[in-house]
Amino acid sequence: MKQQSPRSRLSSAVAVATILLGTAARAQELPPTPTPVPLLWRVEPLDQNQKPSYLFGTIHLGDRRATSLAPQVTDAILASDVVWTEYQEPENSDQLIAESTFLPDGQSLMELVGEDYAATIRDLLAETGMESMGPFLDRMQPIPASVILGSIERPELLGEDGVDDVVEDLGIENDKEIGGVETLEEQIAVLTSVDLDAAVRMFKRSVDDLSSSRRSGEGETEQLIVSYLRGDEEQQLAETLVGLSPEDPELVPFVDALVWNRNRIMANRTADWIRANEDRSLFLAVGAAHLGGEGGVISLLEKKGFTLTRIPDEKTRAQLRVEWARWDLQVAEIELERLSRNSSGR
Repeated sequence: MKQQSPRSRLSSAVAVATILLGTAARAQELPPTPTPVPLLWRVEPLDQNQKPSYLFGTIHLGDRRATSLAPQVTDAILASDVVWTEYQEPENSDQLIAESTFLPDGQSLMELVGEDYAATIRDLLAETGMESMGPFLDRMQPIPASVILGSIERPELLGEDGVDDVVEDLGIENDKEIGGVETLEEQIAVLTSVDLDAAVRMFKRSVDDLSSSRRSGEGETEQLIVSYLRGDEEQQLAETLVGLSPEDPELVPFVDALVWNRNRIMANRTADWIRANEDRSLFLAVGAAHLGGEGGVISLLEKKGFTLTRIPDEKTRAQLRVEWARWDLQVAEIELERLSRNSSGR
């Protein structure tokens, strides 16, 4: 049975606004999104005399609304001694990424997915004026190809620095010690651990989802960004899990390796570092999907005895939620106006 879309579990006001987002954007310029709600927590050990550390959820996209860091995030980075992102790029990172991204010589992704899906992909690329990407996609492994294909909704984000990059750059500019909670080799090992047939099925699911999104005008990339700007870590996790086809039994080990096992590694290494560095403070920035849930980094650190406190405080977050509720209504009004114009023009 297909897992229920997380959108159906949103509050009604949020659901209406996000579902209408894509079509409203085409009809009329949307109002500016409100002040982002940062996914930021202060991490305090049992020893109250020890400096606090910080946990921050990121999104691996270069949307300027997300990469404009909230002042609380900037202050936390400046207050820390060490800044960790998911990994620090080694000197041979380009070679490592290339080796894990492309299929062996003689293999074609379009042949692996079959002509029907290949035709759908060509249509999607043509609709967005990105036909030149076709030969490049054809050479790619299914999982990285899913990421690249998903970017055609917002092609201007390709090559832009994501939130992780902005965090690292700010740390470097302020002479912070820079590191990673994982290694690039570890991430690549996870991404290449899935069986090729299962990876192809996952890619086909991505093609189906993108086709459905474009037909309905929902704009899944924009919805993911908006849920991030809202500061909704549980929604970020839900979107990630749905996109990974968790109902496929052959993908269960891959999902565990990609999400839950990495969460355990992140929490263990963070806890070990904090305990071994009583007079220093760590700022850890990882993908927002790693934060929420029973097996998320927040819960795992709390189980290890740390106290995690959301920043900013509840009153400030409530005020920001009011701004977002007003924005939801503005988006809905724009869509209703568009529908009214279309109806009267028939």
